[in-house]
Amino acid sequence: MNKISRRELLRSSAIAGGAALTVSRASSWTLFAPASASAQSKPSMTFPTAPRERLAVASWPFRAEIASPTNEYHDKTKPGLDLRDWAVRIPKEFGVNGVEPLSAHFPSTDPHYLESFRKAIENAHMHVVNIPVDNQFCFFDPDPANRKKAVEITAEFTKSPADVLDSYFMTERDYYRDRNGCVAVATIQRPIDAMQSEGLIERPVSISDYLNMSYLPFPCSA
Repeated sequence: MNKISRRELLRSSAIAGGAALTVSRASSWTLFAPASASAQSKPSMTFPTAPRERLAVASWPFRAEIASPTNEYHDKTKPGLDLRDWAVRIPKEFGVNGVEPLSAHFPSTDPHYLESFRKAIENAHMHVVNIPVDNQFCFFDPDPANRKKAVEITAEFTKSPADVLDSYFMTERDYYRDRNGCVAVATIQRPIDAMQSEGLIERPVSISDYLNMSYLPFPCSA
């Protein structure tokens, strides 16, 4: 497996990892939400008001400790920590109940292991905020072969149909990234406005005041 940097992971993989919670609601929500939620037709979540309850700890900084066949960064000189054991120790060590496990840190994605992971999380009164999919291929690559591989990897982990993902995921119908690096100001502004209206930030923020796209190699439309 080719090594990827944290920057590359965030750029081409972590966003794709949103599929673990958004694209495949039926599978991931059922596995990682409380058991009582499985009877609901769709997720029903209340955003926490206490600032500390909004925090989560990612498994990426602990990659040297976590044992998994797909975790190439595990330090073999260390005993190795199962993802379940890592997760349930987070509240005691960091005082937060949210975790963000990387897909590569799951030793298995079979139903039995995922159910045991869900139960461990539930018994510890914790929750999963996101599951970034470790994907060395980029959805935005102009080479169709690379996009195909990225779709296949994400589909496999999220248990979602590859053809459905490919039809909209990271295209102009979804959160598409312009290959020239142009930023859709209105798209960024909407969640900022929502956060301000919910009291998560104190004052309105105009994203256009902080963007300078003159450094990009090609001009962007207004």
